[in-house]
Amino acid sequence: MTLWLALWLVAVPYHTVEVNGSVDDYAADELVLQDPSDDSFYGPSNELYDLYLTWDQNGLYLALEYVVQNNGVVIAIGTGEGGVRDMNGLDWYPRNFQFAGVRINYLVALWNADLSTGGVRRILDSHNTEQVGNALISNSGYAGTRSTVEVLLPWSELYPHGFPAGATLNLVAMVVGGDHATGGDLMPNPTGATFGFGSAYTVRTFYQVHLDTDGNAVPDSGTPVTALDTVWTVPTQPLRFTRLELLHRVVRPGTELGLTVEVSDAADLRVTVYNERGQRMMARSYPGLESHQAYTWTWPVPDWPAGIYILQVMANKVVQEKRSFVILK
Repeated sequence: MTLWLALWLVAVPYHTVEVNGSVDDYAADELVLQDPSDDSFYGPSNELYDLYLTWDQNGLYLALEYVVQNNGVVIAIGTGEGGVRDMNGLDWYPRNFQFAGVRINYLVALWNADLSTGGVRRILDSHNTEQVGNALISNSGYAGTRSTVEVLLPWSELYPHGFPAGATLNLVAMVVGGDHATGGDLMPNPTGATFGFGSAYTVRTFYQVHLDTDGNAVPDSGTPVTALDTVWTVPTQPLRFTRLELLHRVVRPGTELGLTVEVSDAADLRVTVYNERGQRMMARSYPGLESHQAYTWTWPVPDWPAGIYILQVMANKVVQEKRSFVILK
């Protein structure tokens, strides 16, 4: 008997449930999150209620009870392997949400309680997603009534390179508006959540699931709701540039202009170059910077006239600094 098989036999599956859009076969301790029924920015017809979670030898089961009317529901999941911090540029359910401290890999989503408008998608990069063919998903209910979306995500899908020792998931459920909007409700419930259509909302509160507390690279048996499973919040930091350096202050056409940036908190960046007369010569956007991580970009210097240029760096449209450089010919 191989070691892997022996470990698998020791780790008896915790609980197998039927993916049928019902929470009736979940145990009481598999109700892991409850959300207030009156806290949605969109009102009582667009609320999150309860989240159920369990697993077996096949994969992870999630069931979310909700109500939506002309809005959508999304469950965002981060496995700790790759992922993105900003979902607004995705080709499927792009919404103006960013994620501090967590990168998301999977989306479970549907619009107006209609499963034909949704499904399960794997996030490939900052733009592209693809359908997860081996997931099971079901939804019961219809728009304006309490409904349940339920999904099975196989371990082989979540961890294609093998189940990792100490595996941990982070997830958040959301009631969302239309493309590139934010939303009306989050679960876990954050403190002081405010939403709007004009700016991104940064998600900082997540439900963290510890799948392998003994570190043997096998999903734990017994109850999945352990003392280690927790709702945690990434603290907010005053946004500022902790590092902002031009790599070269004097350049020539055909050489490279370089910039290194580090920010104190998660941010989207906009880099703009102006000439001496204030005319915009170049603009670049860099979404999804993590806090306290250095980023470096370089650009070929175009054949611009010789002179002094101003490089402006703006974070989240509110914090900006400028640096000057010279082009010689």
